[in-house]
Amino acid sequence: MKKIVLFLLPILLFSCSHTDGFKELLSKAQNGDADAQYELGECYIKGDKVLKDSTEAFKWFSLSAKQGNDAAKFNLGCFYFEGTSVSKDLREAYSWYMLSALQENRDAQNMIGVFFQHGLVVSQDYKEAVKWFTLAANQSFTIAQHNLGLCYLFGNGVAKDSQKAFKWFMEAAKLGDMDAQFMVATCYSIGEGVERDYDEALRWAKLSAEQNNASAQYLIGVSYMEGRGVEKDIDEAFEWFKLSAEQGDPDALYQVGMYYYQGLGNVSKDEKEASRLFHISSEQGCVDAKKMLEDHHL
Repeated sequence: MKKIVLFLLPILLFSCSHTDGFKELLSKAQNGDADAQYELGECYIKGDKVLKDSTEAFKWFSLSAKQGNDAAKFNLGCFYFEGTSVSKDLREAYSWYMLSALQENRDAQNMIGVFFQHGLVVSQDYKEAVKWFTLAANQSFTIAQHNLGLCYLFGNGVAKDSQKAFKWFMEAAKLGDMDAQFMVATCYSIGEGVERDYDEALRWAKLSAEQNNASAQYLIGVSYMEGRGVEKDIDEAFEWFKLSAEQGDPDALYQVGMYYYQGLGNVSKDEKEASRLFHISSEQGCVDAKKMLEDHHL
């Protein structure tokens, strides 16, 4: 199965209102309005109506969090998780994420799941991870739905169930999550949790690829190379492999290298370029690229 990526990094929540003037917002925040303090923190993070200043953002998120704002608590967790304007401190990050998660903040619930899944400052506990992923997934948080799908796919914290994995991937995919769309495409391509359907695999892969997902671009390349769900076209396959390779996908780099090594389709033979691509691919762990280098002394 092609690359599967678990999302670890949180994303700060920005949505600074353009309807309120900055001075009015600042006044409210200074007078102790927790929501205004949170919005002001967002403005400083995003650079909306004010120059970006993560230190100021941290100050206002802290004031808002102390008054119970769950989103501000989540953002403080992000600051400590990433070491933004403060020393990186996973224990402090976990504390803020948990405070936010207990207020049913779905972003924070997902991050608590990540902490338990990877044993970050807590004992690794896949069942506990699944519990928190499920809470966030049930709030339609696509990253958590994707993560929960991976738990069911590999049997981490739950009985392995490819049909449930597919269900959660599809939930996130329908909401536009590009990595979940890739996983849906992969499931259709290999018949994992759903009946194999190359047409559907290609459709979902293209939706993901439209969002610049390198793995999906690679999968489309394979579809055109092998004629899966589409008429075989090695030149079209090359274009998709190239798009994926430009993003550093090791398997795509290997495939593009093979085009240059063999002079496939409209690509002129160029062993020097092939060797360069095989080396890059091999350094990223592609076994086939390493074998090409060794077998052909490139």
